[in-house]
Amino acid sequence: MTTIYFQLGRETELCRYELENVLGLGGGELEDTEGPLSRTVVENQDADISTLCDPLGGCIRAIEFRGEFSETFLAEIESGDIILPEGPWGVSVIHGNLREERDAIRTAIKKCVKENELAHGREDRPKPGQFELSPARVQEVGLDRTGSEVCLWEYERGKVAVGITRWVFDMKGFGERDM
Repeated sequence: MTTIYFQLGRETELCRYELENVLGLGGGELEDTEGPLSRTVVENQDADISTLCDPLGGCIRAIEFRGEFSETFLAEIESGDIILPEGPWGVSVIHGNLREERDAIRTAIKKCVKENELAHGREDRPKPGQFELSPARVQEVGLDRTGSEVCLWEYERGKVAVGITRWVFDMKGFGERDM
């Protein structure tokens, strides 16, 4: 089973309602969570997340939960077990003040890229003063397709979750839809 967190847009109630309806069509269920993220569990690990998410208009990202931030988790990143960037990569803080954790993950990924011959690519950073790559940038660079955007967020009373972006809102495509 795969746990997917959805980063919600500004109108969180509408986003949750939309998610509940789209997930309900496929037999899924949205779990209530605190903060700007909502969670669901996908039974089929090979499920195409983008097919599930493409009809959505209010969600920003679908993030596959990969674990909780810890020293062990950092070691797994350094070894290439969690993420093995094959192109550009980035780290985004979705919720919380996680500068130290973000920097630790960036350092671990840099070490992975340096030491693993299968990993390569440069870091794509957020604009100065921001901690999150914009959805447009994630889509433009292809971080959602290569699985190379690592996201951090606070959940369950100060714990830090780490995930990998699997889908991002298609701003150009949504603008072209017939309203």
